[in-house]
Amino acid sequence: MGQADHARTTRRGMLAATFALSTAAGAAGVLAVDAAIGGAKADEAAPHPDATLLALGRELDALWAEEQALFATCDEDAPEIAAIEARCDAVIRRIVPIGATTLDGFVVKARACSYCHNGEPITEDTFEHGTVVSIQIVGLMVRDLLAIDAARVPA
Repeated sequence: MGQADHARTTRRGMLAATFALSTAAGAAGVLAVDAAIGGAKADEAAPHPDATLLALGRELDALWAEEQALFATCDEDAPEIAAIEARCDAVIRRIVPIGATTLDGFVVKARACSYCHNGEPITEDTFEHGTVVSIQIVGLMVRDLLAIDAARVPA
């Protein structure tokens, strides 16, 4: 692992540690989406159940692209790098506790997990030395999938 990779991994590891406890209770109400949009009339366009996650995903994508452009042109220790990393980290902190209820929402969670691993491909070995936040995202995704499955009406 190069020095640049180590610095980015360490930063992302530190991000994970800073909010591990705050997300332990997070994202209650996966099933509350039904109640929130259940009263919508058939002729009204209901908001996407994961609208907040999708907006945060777009924000992360834009910041991540900006971060990658800076890495290509700036020294690893440049203040611009630290600033964009802090902004990406703040978005990740907002994504983690939100429960996903749709495939689109789960994709945002997966991209957040990918960010925590510097965009490297996710493999069966990824989480052997994964960051706390990436493991936390995966755990919350499993929780959300089980909640969705439990709420389904048997066929």
